Amino acid sequence: MPYQLVIFDFDGTLFDTYDAIEYSIQLTFQRLLPSHPPPSSSDIRPLVSTGAPPGDTFRSLHPDPTTFDESLWVPTYRELYAIHGQSRTTPYPAARDVLQALHDRNQPMAIISNKAAVAVKAALEKTDLLQYFPDSLILGHGVAGVQRKPDPSSFTDVLWPNWKALGAPDGVDAERVLMVGDTLTDILYARNIGAQVCWCRGDIRGCAQDRGEQVMTGEKRSGISLMIWDDGVGNSFHAMRIDIDAHRPIARVSHLPLPPAYWSGISGRVSIPRGLGSSIGKKLRQQGARLAILYAPFEAARRDELLEAGYGELPAREEIRTYECDITNPEAVQSVFTTLKEEVLTPSSTTQSARAFPSILINTAGYVSLSDLELTPPEETLKHLHTNVLGPMLCSQAFARLYLAAAEVAHSSPNPPPPGRIVNLASQAAHVALHRHGAYCASKAALLGLTRSMASEWGGRGITANSVSPTVAWTALGQKAWGQDDVREAFLKTIPTGKFAQPDEVADAVLFLCQDSSGMINGADIRVDGGFTIR
Repeated sequence: MPYQLVIFDFDGTLFDTYDAIEYSIQLTFQRLLPSHPPPSSSDIRPLVSTGAPPGDTFRSLHPDPTTFDESLWVPTYRELYAIHGQSRTTPYPAARDVLQALHDRNQPMAIISNKAAVAVKAALEKTDLLQYFPDSLILGHGVAGVQRKPDPSSFTDVLWPNWKALGAPDGVDAERVLMVGDTLTDILYARNIGAQVCWCRGDIRGCAQDRGEQVMTGEKRSGISLMIWDDGVGNSFHAMRIDIDAHRPIARVSHLPLPPAYWSGISGRVSIPRGLGSSIGKKLRQQGARLAILYAPFEAARRDELLEAGYGELPAREEIRTYECDITNPEAVQSVFTTLKEEVLTPSSTTQSARAFPSILINTAGYVSLSDLELTPPEETLKHLHTNVLGPMLCSQAFARLYLAAAEVAHSSPNPPPPGRIVNLASQAAHVALHRHGAYCASKAALLGLTRSMASEWGGRGITANSVSPTVAWTALGQKAWGQDDVREAFLKTIPTGKFAQPDEVADAVLFLCQDSSGMINGADIRVDGGFTIR
């Protein structure tokens, strides 16, 4: 049966943009960090090939991530790419042949890219390839409602309606949609929208190196080879690569390092982080999670400002919801979760019911004040316990009630419920005594005990509970507290790795515990402390 639609990625699939991206990255370093040699091709290409956002790429390449400012580096890169990169962007030699072959078969085609849509259209027009794609089916950064892949909303909320407006069949079958891309992001995106995926390698040099690897046979569909690889234990993956220059299918097992459950573990699921500017929330969003953010009353006046700082351009309302909530107030917490149930639980026509209800809770709220133990007033101790223990307990109770009730309904539907995940943000202070942190140490140690109780009671009912204990994170708050040179250096000497935790390092640990693949980790604590607590 022919495909209803073939969706192409742009960079690295139809067009060779490696040189353009690499050159623009190097120019950015030359402008913003002239005292440091720009990164080499061997440093840049492995990062670019993953499909990572520009900010993550620059952060990985920057010699000192603690001074990296994404709000400066990414706009500068985009400016330089627009000026110098476009001239270095060329279609792969066989791209025109593939598009013409599909066009001759009256095959509808679209493009979904994380690049700016105007840049994609300019490159297509320059090379006379724009004729193959309706304007409304070329999606990318800057198009209203389009989020970065692997977020599936660009398909469900934008491409699908645009396609139907052009006369697509009423019964659109996602399994008859083919996504052609070159990165893990494209594979994840295809899985999130329910499409089949062909991992297309347009890099001729890379394909030449692959030719010594295992070569599979597959079936021809509309001029594109769709490969099916079996891992030997019954798991088949529609995630293969084709050499579009030779039309020669190539599959390389070593380039499929992650199981599908890992790729699809977050996207489309409703996650509840705490705080408007959270790095954890940003990481979840980049993985395609839909967010329901609880923020404190004192953050209300700066709500839009904090969202803008944390997530860039304000996303569509249905993708990030925000709820003002005093998490130490039982009535306020229950009210928010009741509202959340009413607003989110009922799935839309384009959302799988199994992933339409909240299944991930991240408890990150925290309070700390310093005082000598014998001078700590009772009200300060209670404030620590209320924010750091009672708040996570109330939120987790409300979350568990909502999840367990919704999971019971989902079990009777064709789609099984996603696993429930609770991650509590503890601290190194839960494990060791810190001077003048008596109430804080007690509250974070209590949070570990609460986490183990959650794991014991809910683990057999589909919800795992774990915690992450970081050392000082180099956030704005951390820099304010430890920015003085002598104070900072003295503390760094107590950390074997000699550095503070970066917010993304903490977020990555939390993200791992949210994945489907972490299901056997329950009641555990991951210490992101550089070895501080082993001394």
